[in-house]
Amino acid sequence: MGERHKEAGIDQNTSMHIARPHRGELHVFVDASEKSYAAAVYWRIKLSEHERSFASRKSSRRSLKVISIPRLELQAALLGARWLRRY
Repeated sequence: MGERHKEAGIDQNTSMHIARPHRGELHVFVDASEKSYAAAVYWRIKLSEHERSFASRKSSRRSLKVISIPRLELQAALLGARWLRRY
C-alpha cells in the first residue's frame, strides 16, 4: 500500500466489519465458439442501503482435436457449474 493510504486518509490498521447481506444474487454466464469457451460470474449483494458488485471470468482455448460446438457449450456449462460451487 505504501504511503498512498495516508494521502487518502485511510488508517492502515482499520479492519472492516462486513454486515450480513440483506439480499444477494449470483449470475453465471457461459458461452463457446469454435476457438474457445468461457464462463463469467457476476455477484451482486445488498448490504443495508449499499450495493456491491463483483465480477470474474475464466476462459479456455479448445483442444487441437475437433470438438463440436454443443460439446464445447457443455464444457463451458461445466466450468460455470464448478465456479458456482465455489461461491
